[in-house]
Amino acid sequence: RAFSLALLFAVFAAAAQAGGPFAPYARYMDALAMVRTDTTQLAAAVEALRQVAGSASGVVADQVRLTAAQLAYAAGRYDDAIALTGEINAGSGLAAEELLVRAWSQFRANQLDPARESFTQFATRYPRLPERDEARVLAAQIALQQGRSAEAEQMFEAISDSLGVEVT
Repeated sequence: RAFSLALLFAVFAAAAQAGGPFAPYARYMDALAMVRTDTTQLAAAVEALRQVAGSASGVVADQVRLTAAQLAYAAGRYDDAIALTGEINAGSGLAAEELLVRAWSQFRANQLDPARESFTQFATRYPRLPERDEARVLAAQIALQQGRSAEAEQMFEAISDSLGVEVT
């Protein structure tokens, strides 16, 4: 295993050095391999991915930023995760996942108003995704946590009503 990881890192480094269209992907994979071998390297991987995203464009840059945001979230660097998700193209195919990572990061960073709004946006924009109900419940829970009991009650009732319709 040690030999194969060393070889893997060497291949990624060579591809990154060579430049060309696969260089950003090689640097992306190198950062992921770094975390895979040593989870204490989350912060370093996030920084490496930021650099890759800065040199990439389009869908590749968005995927790199999303991965960096997910790693930042895992490392407890919620402000970094929020910032990274804000750099992802809202019209990309990654928008749903981006919005959910942002909502959770805002929630963990105790940014309750933005988190409630993000969870609500997710539930509204992506009603067919399985995470929709969880997002709706979390938005209502945040309202309850903020002392907005009447608003939370309305939200919970709306969730209950829609689940009843879905079951029927």
